[in-house]
Amino acid sequence: MKKSAVIYKSNYGSSEKYAKWIAEETGSDLFKLKDIKIDNLKDYDTICFCGGVYASAIDGFSKIKKDFKKISDKKIVVAAVGAAPNSNATKKSLKKANFTDEIADKVHFFVLRGGFNYEKMNPIHKLIMFILVNSVKSKKNLNEMQKGIVASYGKVIDFSNRDDIKPIVELIKS
Repeated sequence: MKKSAVIYKSNYGSSEKYAKWIAEETGSDLFKLKDIKIDNLKDYDTICFCGGVYASAIDGFSKIKKDFKKISDKKIVVAAVGAAPNSNATKKSLKKANFTDEIADKVHFFVLRGGFNYEKMNPIHKLIMFILVNSVKSKKNLNEMQKGIVASYGKVIDFSNRDDIKPIVELIKS
């Protein structure tokens, strides 16, 4: 029987929620990134990593990236969880920002829409959000995503949807 692990790094809960859903649906072992070492993953056939997106970086993925050669013989799934819509442009931008060519060729990459709670954000994330919103506001003719950023500023937003994990679950089970 194939053995799978779901690992996550979550600051505000969306990545954790998706990781738990994926683990439930696949029967995978579930780990917080801080509680696992790459060497503990040698007995797994499939490794799924879920991490939040902050300023185009997939939070916690640098730890996986650093030791990628140790797990490159596994089926590797990466799910980036953020507030941006799941579009080809978002996916392309995140791949370019986070993956080397070797990693991009090897991993199965997904973008999942999470959310945020402005009240719970740490000061650095609030500052980044403030800068982003003011940068977007200064533009003319905002696109839908930019309008959404401005409209959601300072609010609690949750776009997470359990149905969005179906392709990931199918991949892990295959």
